[in-house]
Amino acid sequence: MKMFVKDIRVPFVSRGSNGSYGEHYHYEFEYWHMIDGRAEVRVGGKSYTLSSGQVFIAFPFVEHEYVCEGENLSTVGVFPPSDIHEFTDILLRYRPVNPVISVSEMFPGFKESLDRFFAYFSGAGANRRVVSCMLGALIGEMLSATQFESRGGASPDVFEKLIDYCLENFCDPELTLERTASTLGYSQCYLSHVMSESVGIGFTKFLNSLRVDKSRKILLNTEIPITTVALECGFGSIRTFNRVFAGLTGVTPRDFRREWGGRDTHDYYEKNAGMFNI
Repeated sequence: MKMFVKDIRVPFVSRGSNGSYGEHYHYEFEYWHMIDGRAEVRVGGKSYTLSSGQVFIAFPFVEHEYVCEGENLSTVGVFPPSDIHEFTDILLRYRPVNPVISVSEMFPGFKESLDRFFAYFSGAGANRRVVSCMLGALIGEMLSATQFESRGGASPDVFEKLIDYCLENFCDPELTLERTASTLGYSQCYLSHVMSESVGIGFTKFLNSLRVDKSRKILLNTEIPITTVALECGFGSIRTFNRVFAGLTGVTPRDFRREWGGRDTHDYYEKNAGMFNI
């Protein structure tokens, strides 16, 4: 049975011998760079071999599983879409035809750039904006070496319209499946089916994932009152915000801000570097 993974400790990067992990999915983008070793990666009923010098990428809500063959040296990074907002459209609309790509297919020095990113992320004085810029360049290169296919399955056009509407309106607390169906001219049942078939989760959970991701960034970077954050991100009440946020991250918005908000950037990244505990 696939498992939805929730963890406050994102973003994070881990380097070491990463082990097997059963079928799961999460809202974050993930990459796994195999430096030395070998593993089997299973995605959507297909198996892929991840060997030394290759990178596996997992898009949000795409189920994946790892089966490792002995010890390995690898780097795993997990990042919420708000950290790489320029790629949100791609990450939510598409999925890789082949999620395993070779470092040799990317620009010369890509491996060294990954190493520099890990060193900066893990070191003292890491700045969130610099991390975001470095990460954006790396992910852009990964995506440039990847072929995509629509998540829309048998209904790609309808899926595109649905995603467009959700991305444009998710901060509206009055947004519902009923209103979306009425606006787009389809039945609620049909749109619910398209969402579940294409993304693997229901309409409400998809909206709440977008809302929580946006709220997490605001909580980290501002002192805006939590009630205001809830309303700005599309939650009708602070009670709903608390429940949904905790359901997706494991902590309440207040505890999240108390732990991370306003602290030195390095504290946030230092605690998350070296962790792979999904």
